[in-house]
Amino acid sequence: MNKQQGIISPIVIAIIALVAILGTGGYVAYTQYSEKITEEQGLETNTEDTTNNQQETNTEEKTADQLELEIAGWEAFYDKYGYTFEKKVDPFYTFTIAKNTVLFSPNNEFVSFIVVGYEYSKPYVVGVNNGVNILEDYNVWFDDPKKSIFWSSDGKTLVVKNYLNEFSGEGKEAILIKDESNKLKEIFSLSNQEYQNGKHIDNIRLLDNKILFSVNQIDYSYNLQTKTLSTLEFIAPTGTTADQQLKINNYNYSFIFTTDSVKVYDANNYFLQELKIGKDEMDSTKFSLKNYGHQIITANNDVNFDGYKDLAVEIGNGYGGVNFFYNFYYFNPTTKKFTEVPALKSVCNPNFKSDQKQILSSCKDGPGYSESIYQFGAAGYTLTRIPNIYRVDPESASVGALVGIYGNNFSGFEGDLNVWIENFSGVKGIIYGEKNISNDYEIKFYVPASVCQQDNSYTGFSCSATLQLIPGKYKIYVKPWGAKSNIVNFEIK
Repeated sequence: MNKQQGIISPIVIAIIALVAILGTGGYVAYTQYSEKITEEQGLETNTEDTTNNQQETNTEEKTADQLELEIAGWEAFYDKYGYTFEKKVDPFYTFTIAKNTVLFSPNNEFVSFIVVGYEYSKPYVVGVNNGVNILEDYNVWFDDPKKSIFWSSDGKTLVVKNYLNEFSGEGKEAILIKDESNKLKEIFSLSNQEYQNGKHIDNIRLLDNKILFSVNQIDYSYNLQTKTLSTLEFIAPTGTTADQQLKINNYNYSFIFTTDSVKVYDANNYFLQELKIGKDEMDSTKFSLKNYGHQIITANNDVNFDGYKDLAVEIGNGYGGVNFFYNFYYFNPTTKKFTEVPALKSVCNPNFKSDQKQILSSCKDGPGYSESIYQFGAAGYTLTRIPNIYRVDPESASVGALVGIYGNNFSGFEGDLNVWIENFSGVKGIIYGEKNISNDYEIKFYVPASVCQQDNSYTGFSCSATLQLIPGKYKIYVKPWGAKSNIVNFEIK
């Protein structure tokens, strides 16, 4: 063991024990240790700065358990690596580890502190297990880790605020981040001219996967995933007022309507995201807001049944305020943002049936209503359009006559437009619509003398059983995609 290292442990332990007993709540200023080293080397000792350091106290309140863990962690760390740092300091200067500058990362893998001496100071961020100072290769300077070191809660992301050292004139005010290989990367800095003109970086914080900070009145966001820097839109400086405010899942949001989108802001008026709607849709939305006086944005339903209310944004209206169309967005409890649901775009007059995990849509369409069911399952929402027959014209006809049925949602697989006809004994058969004159809203067919009781259009099989359409009463309906329509009466003369 090195002679100096042999001296460290008993002195450190004694001082730490004294600190714990006196309850100062701080860390040790190693003045005594510095004096011992310089005394052995026959060097002059300057204790003015370190004495002042000892007189300071840490005003941050800590529990006894926290203090015990921190002191034990620091003691073990310093016993292992302390002499390494001291050897790197010019021996003609007395040094110490500044009291109240020791800061461990949340996962206890790194510790930061300041080594100070006569007209000298140097910051360290050191790996607890390897003793490597990750600031070593960079011109980093700060005098208080608690104002310059910012960790994510899991200890994986480190943000360092670097300062211009006005004493030496070196360095610059900047923001550095630690990457996966424990190397520092500059993501933002101020030029010396900007610094001299009064610009400063402040209000640094980590939120979700972003680093947020301010430079005077401009707010910035650095995305850790995309590694991009952007300015934040902040309502207050521009004087813009929200078009709508809403509390969703105990979080307050503000919404501003633009020409083609809805911008979303959090409770602090910071821009979160933009929901692209479209110009025509936003024009309709603003018309609805002005003329119908109801909220454009609502959060009344848990759309994906995860326990959180989700967002609905009106994107259009029709039939003089009978039909209202909505886009839906899932709430993300981690990011507090909203994700568009592609399967739930332009849903007309949605009616939630939570017990069946369904959204029913009934939209005024001509003389009747177009109905759909959005069913939630493992893959999300699937749409089933419910066919609806308004009328048959004519209601009675002879074999060979042209007949039309009118309604909506008639198209089936590959655009099939088929009609089922059933006699009052329950025997049914299929009539194939005339494709050139049929569509999703009307199917026209010539009344045949007989029909096949099965749909063999995709099998190629010959018809094994037929239904003769003799004069009498019949029922007519359509069944695209397995969804059966209402039944209407028809007579063959």
